[in-house]
Amino acid sequence: MNIHLKYFTRCLLGLIFILQYFAVSAQEQTGQIVRSSEKVILNGKLYYIHTVQKGQTLYSISRAYGVAEADIKNENPEITTEMIKPGQALKIPIKTYIQRSDDESGGFSKDDFIYHKVKPGHTIYFISKKYNVPVEIIYKYNEEIKSGLKQGQVLKIPRRSILGQIMEKDELGDKFIFYTVNENDTLYSISKRFGVPIPEIINYNEELRWGLKAGQIIKIPRPGVLYIDTLQVIQDSIDLYMDKYINPLSENECDSIEGLKDTIKVALLLPFFSREFAEVQKMENDTMLLTDKYYYESCRKKTTIGSSFIEFYEGVLLAVDSLKNSVRSIKMLVRDTERDTNTVRKIIKELEVFKPDIIIGPVFPENVKLIAEFARQHQIVVASPLSAKTDLIEDNPFIMQVMPSRQTELNVLADYISQYYDKNIMVVHNGDTNAIKEIDFFRERLFSNFYADSTYRNILYKEVIFNDSLSDNILYALSEDKDNIVYVSSSDEAYVMDAVNRLRRYQKDFHINVFGNPVWQTWNNIDIEYLHDLQLKIYAPFYIDYKNKDTKRFIAKCRSIYKYEPYVMTAKGFNYCFLGYDITFYALSALRDYGKYFPRCIEFLKIDMLLSDYIFKRKDINAGVENMSVSIINYNNDLTISKANF
Repeated sequence: MNIHLKYFTRCLLGLIFILQYFAVSAQEQTGQIVRSSEKVILNGKLYYIHTVQKGQTLYSISRAYGVAEADIKNENPEITTEMIKPGQALKIPIKTYIQRSDDESGGFSKDDFIYHKVKPGHTIYFISKKYNVPVEIIYKYNEEIKSGLKQGQVLKIPRRSILGQIMEKDELGDKFIFYTVNENDTLYSISKRFGVPIPEIINYNEELRWGLKAGQIIKIPRPGVLYIDTLQVIQDSIDLYMDKYINPLSENECDSIEGLKDTIKVALLLPFFSREFAEVQKMENDTMLLTDKYYYESCRKKTTIGSSFIEFYEGVLLAVDSLKNSVRSIKMLVRDTERDTNTVRKIIKELEVFKPDIIIGPVFPENVKLIAEFARQHQIVVASPLSAKTDLIEDNPFIMQVMPSRQTELNVLADYISQYYDKNIMVVHNGDTNAIKEIDFFRERLFSNFYADSTYRNILYKEVIFNDSLSDNILYALSEDKDNIVYVSSSDEAYVMDAVNRLRRYQKDFHINVFGNPVWQTWNNIDIEYLHDLQLKIYAPFYIDYKNKDTKRFIAKCRSIYKYEPYVMTAKGFNYCFLGYDITFYALSALRDYGKYFPRCIEFLKIDMLLSDYIFKRKDINAGVENMSVSIINYNNDLTISKANF
């Protein structure tokens, strides 16, 4: 039997050898292949569509198009062997390579460059943003600055007319596609076009943390090869379908909308960590859970990790009670998300049945992502209570971001400080990398205000690194002739205490006004009188005016129903009970007046709320809306605290 097996094996090997010989021979003898001119875009990639003719092989087709057989097989998974059939349509990935120039300057003339003189305060990041030229390209043409920028240096900056050619010739072109952002582009549409996930695009373009701008040139990591073509990319059908729900309307159009006058369905998803669920089926002309004995005994008296969100829930119920005369019925689905994605997935199944008009929550990022995608698919607005990251709203028009982003906070601070153009403006920081990035952004916004007003001249602006080894830097930077506007860019309590103590000592000889971060108002170790002496100004998304009559009524109602006053404040300036009330009252009022797709009309909704003016804006047609309202809080010399008129 072994003899027969050996004989069979030899015959089989011989047959394989003969077949391989004829296959190679056939490939070599195949006639010339005419390359297809038909091009299509599929999933963000550009292809030729080649129809297989009799006698053609995968090898001959790959040679004709200059594409590896493996690449063709990867794009056509139906090809399981090298055998293809006449009439079969193959997707051939298009590879367009641009010839490199051996000339170091690329054959460009002096007129193809801008010559930038480095001034005090300029950084490579600032220059890159100013001219929309990647940092790598600036370094390429200015080797001397790799050791650091120096005042008075003249940098060679490629003009936009040649920038694309330079980047394609640069070695980065092997790894990246350099794409110029168009007016209507979003991260979502760019991601779809090139087939690259949004997080990966942001990872290679750090400036995108502050948003996408038309004319910006960004690096797209190559999933395969670079293609250059003028084909129009067709908008996704889902985007076309959503246009009628997200495109802003005029005030007259908004006034003509009926709104939801009968029943509003609200899903409230919060991390109570209670393992118990509550559901309110109807609230018409009563205050059902507001006086429920079990509610207080089981929830308010517990000191659990979710106690803040129990307070938030109490604020929600107060808002619902306040709306009972203007909305006939409010149905609520209240669920405990904990910090568990499996729990949220189960809740999503309930939401499919409940069909809410709005979702308030959840809180934790992993849960928010699940709900945000569900909301996008079902065109339901999600009011996100705590997230301040812009990536949540960049590609989802149904997200309502209540917390202003860090970018928005810094914009407002810079806009406010720009009025002190004739003072000595100082930014104090510890030299940390993250601090420097924020200061770069702040500086750019500040100086854009100065550039926009031709009356601003001779701006005195300084950045001061203050730490243990550079403890006297603040003193050296202060001005005796001008008022000193000092922004201490830190949220570290010990660091801020040291800086504030020094500034107060220097106050005998200098006139100093201090600006600080929102978290300062929650610290107990800094003497409050110091802050009033320095006329501290804090930027904060929220502010509670305890002299306001509506605030007094709200606190009185909490005291009457819940037997306590909401006084615990967060670093952002809000109390959870206040926040739950504001979000619910605002969102349900918008639903009542403008219907399910109220973000189209949100700029016309004028309601006096407790914490904020709530100015919601959409930065991009495919983006969600963000609350852009940030307050400047004054610590006055008379020991009072007030909100600046700005």
